[in-house]
Amino acid sequence: MLTTHELEPSEMPDFEIHLPALRGIQAGRPFFIALCPTKFIPRLIPLESTRDLKNSPFVREPDRNRSQEISQYLANNPATYVLPAITCLIDGEVHFSESGSKGSASGSGTLRVPLAARILILDGMNRRAGIEAALKLRPEMGHETVPVLLFVDSGPSRAEQILSDIRRNESRSARSQGILVMRVTRPHGSQGS
Repeated sequence: MLTTHELEPSEMPDFEIHLPALRGIQAGRPFFIALCPTKFIPRLIPLESTRDLKNSPFVREPDRNRSQEISQYLANNPATYVLPAITCLIDGEVHFSESGSKGSASGSGTLRVPLAARILILDGMNRRAGIEAALKLRPEMGHETVPVLLFVDSGPSRAEQILSDIRRNESRSARSQGILVMRVTRPHGSQGS
């Protein structure tokens, strides 16, 4: 006879996702630039991740129209699309296994992120939503990678500080610049956004 029992949280194995990454230091704190397979983005970075920061003046709601534009751009330009990094804050413990020479503040290696860690989107919410929609249109895109900039710290106050710094120091280029470049580099009649 087969018997089973419910596992207590302390008995559950620590499942992790392993990502190739670069480690750097800013303001005395480590940060990572990870290469994440596109198919893992929806699971690793949930859109609901910023719900604890809803009342923050720095958190933006996803723009459905912009997310759809990004999705169409990715689906219609499989050989030429460019997708900037998604910036996140990990509220949890991560482990970095450095490859090559050990002991330097910077290096390359493997970042191990527990699936139980909470990841907050700081910048790139529309890109994140656009990726999820594009995967439905072009599932083979799931084997490509997306850069993810990860800061490691805990607590909403650190997240708000990083969001404040990003918003204060960002500059927006005119949409007309992108349209002009698109017209110059794409033949007339080709799809793009």
